Parts: sequence; C-alpha cells; structure tokens
Amino acid sequence: MNVKFSLNDNSSIHKRDVYIVFVDDNFHFDDEERYIQGEYESLEDAISVCQKIVEDFLTTSYKPGMKSDDLLKLYKTFGEDPYIQGYSFSAWSYAETICTKICKWSI
Repeated sequence: MNVKFSLNDNSSIHKRDVYIVFVDDNFHFDDEERYIQGEYESLEDAISVCQKIVEDFLTTSYKPGMKSDDLLKLYKTFGEDPYIQGYSFSAWSYAETICTKICKWSI
C-alpha cells in the first residue's frame, strides 16, 4: 500500500491510502511489459477495475461452444494481468471463476 500525505489549509498533514493498479501483459511476461492503470482511493474501486480488465478480455475472446479451460488458457497466454500493489488480488483465480460462468451462460 502506498501512503500519500497532503497539506490542508491549516498545514496539518493528512494520511490517505492510495491503491495503485498495475497491469502486466501475460504474452510478454518476460519483457517487463507493465503499466500503471490508475490510482484509487478505495480498495473496492481498485478491485472492480482489475475485475473489469479480466472480464473484458474474456467476454471479447469467448467463442460459442468454447470450453472454460480453453478460454482460461487463452487468457493466461494473451490477456492482461492486473494487480493491486501491496494487495493479494489474483487475476488468474478471478479469470478461472469467470471462465466457468461465461461458458455455462452460453450453453
């Protein structure tokens, strides 16, 4: 977790948490292909952004009749891998759950 300090009009210091979302590229995992997606004031907002990144890839990559294992393999090979600095959000675990749901919904 990063901590930022800011001064208000009274020059007192206030501590506030910032949740930074980084995104790695599964396809270029050896190349340190990483970018900062954004900074969020709540952990819930940061998690939502990470989930959306995973969901967007999976829903656009899904083809009718695709098995969840195949969709997950595609994600782990080519998808973006978001994470929150200092917190344990696992995009791969989340993708596993979502792949199963996407493939069940389409039957």
